[in-house]
Amino acid sequence: MARDDDPGTPEAMARKIAIVGPHGDPVLAEYPLGCLLARQIISQDMHNAGMRYSELAGKVLGRTKPKRAGVGRFSELSDHAEQVVERRWREGCEVLINAGGRACKYEVDDVVVYERWPTWLVNSGQIPPVRQLKRAGGLLITGLTALSDWIAG
Repeated sequence: MARDDDPGTPEAMARKIAIVGPHGDPVLAEYPLGCLLARQIISQDMHNAGMRYSELAGKVLGRTKPKRAGVGRFSELSDHAEQVVERRWREGCEVLINAGGRACKYEVDDVVVYERWPTWLVNSGQIPPVRQLKRAGGLLITGLTALSDWIAG
């Protein structure tokens, strides 16, 4: 069992640094949204909004990714709390659709909820410059911006 302060093998650390950049937190290399934050493609508010949306989706949908194994749908929530969580998640879905259509929602769900790495983010082990990533991830950034505004508002 790995210790919390164990950074892993030198190879694993090199891979994480390649993903998040030389000044990024290697912990953020564990999931796509973290990589986007570490590479300064998204803001902390956008990251937090994405994490909140992912949390709501996980509670409504159940297990959405391997890290959520064992988290059941609405585990340990009262009926009223279940309704509140589901309503809030549906509002988030609507925010995404209104911001950029279903394609925007699908892009955010893929990256944020299901933690699928977009090809434009990590392609052949080489991460393109930030300006290219921002163009390629337009729908994702549009969605995360809308979620951030929704969470703040």
